[in-house]
Amino acid sequence: MKVLFLSYYYKPDITAAAFRSTDFVNYLNKAGEDVRVITTYPHKSDNSSGETAKDDIILKRIALRSVKGRGFKNFLLHYLSFIPKSISHSIKWSSGGWKPDIIYISSPPIFIGITGIFLKYFLRRKLVLEVRDIWPDSAVAAGQLKANGLAYKLASYFERFLYRRSNGIVCVSSPMRDYIKQYYKPEITVAYNGPKKEAITVVNTKKAKLKNDEIRMAYAGNLGLVQGMDQLLEAFGKIRKSDLTNIWHLDIYGTGALEEELKSQSQKMGINENVHFHGALPKEILSTHLREADVLYLGLISSEALDKTIPSKLFDYLIFGKPILAAITGEGKDILENNQANLVLASCDSENIVNGIVKLDKSLNERSLLASGNIELLSGNYTREVNCQKIHQYLQEVIEK
Repeated sequence: MKVLFLSYYYKPDITAAAFRSTDFVNYLNKAGEDVRVITTYPHKSDNSSGETAKDDIILKRIALRSVKGRGFKNFLLHYLSFIPKSISHSIKWSSGGWKPDIIYISSPPIFIGITGIFLKYFLRRKLVLEVRDIWPDSAVAAGQLKANGLAYKLASYFERFLYRRSNGIVCVSSPMRDYIKQYYKPEITVAYNGPKKEAITVVNTKKAKLKNDEIRMAYAGNLGLVQGMDQLLEAFGKIRKSDLTNIWHLDIYGTGALEEELKSQSQKMGINENVHFHGALPKEILSTHLREADVLYLGLISSEALDKTIPSKLFDYLIFGKPILAAITGEGKDILENNQANLVLASCDSENIVNGIVKLDKSLNERSLLASGNIELLSGNYTREVNCQKIHQYLQEVIEK
């Protein structure tokens, strides 16, 4: 099977989307399929290679137009610059004798669908769409688009158009599948963004905490518009006035659009002694830091679109067997509540987070003893290998139809 795989994110980028894309391509390659990749230069990692071949995988990187400012127009031009180059190189490969059996595109951003639709009809091949976020509604939740504005209406029309023109759809949660079924009646496969089996290891429970001990809560991920990190910092400002048994510290790992604003907020609030920014770290080094944390934090602002997804870092966190403080809804909430070690908040506003920290401060010893159960939650349907196998089988079914 010849597979043309297109994604904006790919290793050595250090995003969840990049890890997922790369692992799936490697899985297909090891399964004996002929895969070629068109992607971009990394967004959060340095890399200078253009077209490379590794493990029999030919890969073409495309330079995107630089983002100048935070307006939607700049955002749009940045991502649209991928389209003509990706189409041109796909046709070049096809003209040279390599014509795919199936075209697999990973979104968001949804603009990659323009490339996918064009190539489907130009090359007369089947198209499979991977949906990791409901777009454009997720862009509205992030404040990048205005609900019911012209750009939103056009993007919504294209979203439905893309669903209906795809020959297959892969998504990352059951609620997302139920939403897409409004526009796409054939079978949709759900492939969770879980970790590799080799990453799931037994973690020793940390020693019980003593009075006036230091508790380290860690957040690892994007510092963007939908994680509610400003509310987390507000909460750390407020807990200074709370009657806590322990001294709480917040370790933040990652980078993103709001990094400098969050650092400035921390400084203005005078909480720098308890809030520590570590920047983006390689996955192996980050894992070492998270193993030393006492609590892991996960937040996502509430919206209809975001409630349908499962933050990929949820699965990454479960690996470490730590209590998780989370402000999420939907299927991710259901997964975490299967273990009493975790505490799930109704929303990620600062008052809820403060109340959550107060509860954890009183119950952390008990929750830590139960936290190894988080590792058990990953078994079965959530491992990377199981979900890559599901997609692989689905692609074969799409081709045979």
